[in-house]
Amino acid sequence: VDSTRYYEACVSDACACDSGGDCECFCTAVAAYAQACHEAGVCVSWRTPDVCPLFCDYYNPHGECEWHYQPCGAPCLKTCRNPSGLCLMDLPGLEGEDRLLWGGHTSSPQDSAQAR
Repeated sequence: VDSTRYYEACVSDACACDSGGDCECFCTAVAAYAQACHEAGVCVSWRTPDVCPLFCDYYNPHGECEWHYQPCGAPCLKTCRNPSGLCLMDLPGLEGEDRLLWGGHTSSPQDSAQAR
């Protein structure tokens, strides 16, 4: 994936962004590049607890560890509602234009939740 277009958009977005310190524009620009790489078959694990973190752990019930961020996880999860792990529709990715996460359902993954 040619990074030039994404780099220029990142610089432009970061400079035009609200300077509240949340780095939202930077994170969105890098997420778009990570999604383009993912679509080209390359997983980019770029988020850290200090750089554009995702707070998946916030959704974990007390004393449990169900939600985990995994940049290129499976688009179909084995859950209590879906013990076979077979899906009619894949989960949307977390990165990219749509930036959708789990969809608000309360089913609990058996192994680990993976937002790709």
